[in-house]
Amino acid sequence: VNDRLGAALLFDRGSASQGGRATQEPQVARRIARDLQVLAVACGSLVLVAVLTQLISPSSETAVSSADHHHHHHPELAEASTYKLVPTPLLSLNPDRKWHNAELAASYDRPTIGSDLVYLSPPASSEGDEGGFESGGRFLGLTDATPLKSKCPGDHRMTFLPFPDFSPGMVRLRLEPGRDGKGAMEMDSAIPLPLTSTPPRSTGGSEEFLNSTFWGPEDENDAECRHRVSADPGGADTEGLAGPLPDGGFIVAEEYGPSLIRVVANGTVLVRFSPRPLNLPKAYYPVRPVLPSILVERRHNKGFESAFLLKPEQFQLACGILQSPLGPQKHSTVVRVVCVDLDRMEMAAVWLLRLDDRHRMVNSATELGEKSFAFLERHHGEGTVYGVDVTGATNVLGHPLLETLEFESPDFDFAGAGISLLEKEKILEYPNDFLEDRGIRLSDKMEGIAKVDQRTLALSNDNDYGKEGDSFVYVVQFKDPVLDL
Repeated sequence: VNDRLGAALLFDRGSASQGGRATQEPQVARRIARDLQVLAVACGSLVLVAVLTQLISPSSETAVSSADHHHHHHPELAEASTYKLVPTPLLSLNPDRKWHNAELAASYDRPTIGSDLVYLSPPASSEGDEGGFESGGRFLGLTDATPLKSKCPGDHRMTFLPFPDFSPGMVRLRLEPGRDGKGAMEMDSAIPLPLTSTPPRSTGGSEEFLNSTFWGPEDENDAECRHRVSADPGGADTEGLAGPLPDGGFIVAEEYGPSLIRVVANGTVLVRFSPRPLNLPKAYYPVRPVLPSILVERRHNKGFESAFLLKPEQFQLACGILQSPLGPQKHSTVVRVVCVDLDRMEMAAVWLLRLDDRHRMVNSATELGEKSFAFLERHHGEGTVYGVDVTGATNVLGHPLLETLEFESPDFDFAGAGISLLEKEKILEYPNDFLEDRGIRLSDKMEGIAKVDQRTLALSNDNDYGKEGDSFVYVVQFKDPVLDL
């Protein structure tokens, strides 16, 4: 009996070390399990039966758990702090632009600056200080689309935009510490993009938007919306931010196309990478329609909400992750990660990533290394930050099913097709006891993450320009260098 037990346990350990599989030969494993059960009963050990059955014959769910490694690792947090944006005039986001309804805009002082986040540097006073982040830090935030969409006073079937000429863009943020881990955040300056967030007419859902949306009333007593908004041939719904690039510029991901937009440090658009059918011929900046055509099948308001950079084999890649699976299949959990080679200005990769469940969506990403990134997937007030190394995953860019919705089918057999999905490793889950014990509750709309260093991660929220409270940046520090993938 001892010889058989030793051989069986050694067999299980060896197979478990190869990708977490229960066994490479399930029929052999089941036969060994049956033999061991008979031997154990003969020895009068019912407890041994249960233990061995669990060890040698785990559930089928465990047997295919190569995508579930993230459940086994729980990095420990060491510190956490919050930074609330001080009252900031909405007008300061577009300081050089003539505003429609300027008086109304002047009454708002809680703008959205956390649609995404990029870490720039610690303050000059803390350079060389290993604990420097506690002395503050500088970030680049991203504003959301035009704020405060509301019902028309005279017809609630219609909506109005109080500020239809609003330009989304980047904002320089400075974090200053406070007592008990509660600090302040100030906006040093804004970098509006040379476009508005009104959609181009050729993007999905634009007709409905343009036919039912008006310039805002001149005052609260205006009983009707009289001026319908016009399409912006270069408009973008800015949601993701990555960088800085070697030239000091950034990548902005947007939902309408969905598209990846390369901008220089002052916000000037160098090029917009869009799906092939979306060439935006009337755009007032260069457009490269090189992304897969199938991306136009994005769900309503579910385009790119994230952007990050990779540099495998010395190629600079700009990447975006779709917020939700493509197409109408409600039970799909697979989203596409799309990467462009910035030097050749052509597609470089499409990887596939499985969400935890069909209710979750991807809201942000940040690069961790040349071949790794972290991303946030969430549903309402619950979310998880995962780390991903792209090594070993299948690039499906040249796959014959790339331009179909087969990958989004819940029944698609990826193993049978020889496709390896991206594997993810858990970095942070919220809500959690560590944060709650310190009085920190992350927003229900977390939409930005940024790597600060190997142990430090920053997160930001979308406050819907004050409708969801204040704008925050949350900084969490881990005991170990978990962001060094």
